[in-house]
Amino acid sequence: MKKKLVILFLFLCIALVGCSDSQRLDITPNITDFTNTDYSQDKSNIYTYFQNFNLVKDTYEDTLDKGVLDNKAFNPSYDDFYTRNQILLENRFKSNYSINHRKSTNFLDYTLNQSFYIITGCEIDNTCVGMYENYSGLMDNFDYGINEEGGFYSFVLLNSENEISNYESMRFVVKDDQMSAEYLYLFNNLERMEYIVFNSNEYRKYGYSEEGRVTFEYSNLSTYDYVYYTFDDDNYFLLNYNHEDQILFEAGDTYTSVTKYDDFTPVATLSSNDDVHMLTIHFKYMDGWDEIYFNNLYENFGPTNPEYTYSMLYNDDVEVFGEYDVMAKSDELYFKIYFEIVIEDLDDYSFPEAFTGDITYNELKQNLNNLDDYTYMFQINGLTQDDVEHQVIDLYNEFCQRAMEVN
Repeated sequence: MKKKLVILFLFLCIALVGCSDSQRLDITPNITDFTNTDYSQDKSNIYTYFQNFNLVKDTYEDTLDKGVLDNKAFNPSYDDFYTRNQILLENRFKSNYSINHRKSTNFLDYTLNQSFYIITGCEIDNTCVGMYENYSGLMDNFDYGINEEGGFYSFVLLNSENEISNYESMRFVVKDDQMSAEYLYLFNNLERMEYIVFNSNEYRKYGYSEEGRVTFEYSNLSTYDYVYYTFDDDNYFLLNYNHEDQILFEAGDTYTSVTKYDDFTPVATLSSNDDVHMLTIHFKYMDGWDEIYFNNLYENFGPTNPEYTYSMLYNDDVEVFGEYDVMAKSDELYFKIYFEIVIEDLDDYSFPEAFTGDITYNELKQNLNNLDDYTYMFQINGLTQDDVEHQVIDLYNEFCQRAMEVN
């Protein structure tokens, strides 16, 4: 009997995925690196410090881009033919606007730029020059510090009634070819919050507004996992990408979508918008073509060559896939060739025989069906909507209290 109970317990653990919280996404801010307190207000070496900070940042960003396809050298002309081998498809890091890891590195750029201008331009007596000169007279309790491994600043801005309208603080650490940064911005009379922490290759952003809108964003530059949640009482938009299955889930009020990726190159997308189902397949994952006539459908809001509405694909000089509208678009960062079709009955369709992607139509369909309940987007990260809401609101309340104590 004891053996049967153990087996039953293990079965329940597997079924519920609940015996361990190892799959739970950590939504708490990681501020373990911010322990340096040996700062100085001596600005004599500040230009040297920031020059070195930017060198470390640039080196760090270069390591992130290592091995990433960058096809800027390929600049196709419209109304022309290209072989399949000529076309470089998709810069997996830079050109993906749904799985937007670039926000992380953009934040590091902002950290150093903002800190440099605030620390060099403002003084303890709350007088500022340069681009922040208009802060003079409004700023209060300005504080800052700097050394060869990082720095910080903080201040409040007062309104005409001498009440706090904004509270802003930044601190950052730059060492061992790594960067950590924390930024807090309370504004609109402290009724809105933006809080960002970047540490150990992980980016977490928290947002709150007086209307009750909650936002949480997570980007992991080691695994490339990405999460974006924003919601209030009336609507929501949720996004999740997991590197293990390489599937991007999107869910909004009336829209759901799943996209299978192959090393950040989109393979196929199945979406539902007000019960209209659309399938998109990228021709990189279709056999049977070796050349494209490239006609940019979106150039100047119309085809480059009006004689053709879409591009055309060929195999051994014979046009193929004529049953599809072949759409191609390119800019300096990526090149996409794909087709879209409306599926009338989700249960009565299968991928074309030429499709080579590492997913079946039924698998794509099942992933889309999972989004019929939007809470699935929280469950796949071991969370509930309440978990995210409470974390963000707790931070907002804590920081509002901090701002009031500063003043």
